[in-house]
Amino acid sequence: WACEQFAQGDVNPLALLAGRPPRTCRDPGRKVCVCMNVGANTILDAITENNLRSAGAVAEATGAGSGCGSCKPEIERLLVQKRTAGARS
Repeated sequence: WACEQFAQGDVNPLALLAGRPPRTCRDPGRKVCVCMNVGANTILDAITENNLRSAGAVAEATGAGSGCGSCKPEIERLLVQKRTAGARS
């Protein structure tokens, strides 16, 4: 996150010292899709909010998996994780 802030140029120095997004921002989570810069929390939120069922649907909603495709297995794992968590509740 901190490296991405340097790249944007307009930087809040205090936020950079903390090394994480401010509380007003949703933490995107660990990077899953490097090509499209999409984190696990972003993907999990999209799965929940849009009732996504496939890696292709995640790609349409977030861009994750639409580049080189090497993250598709991890996207599939997140889909299974969300389905399993939903079945328990």
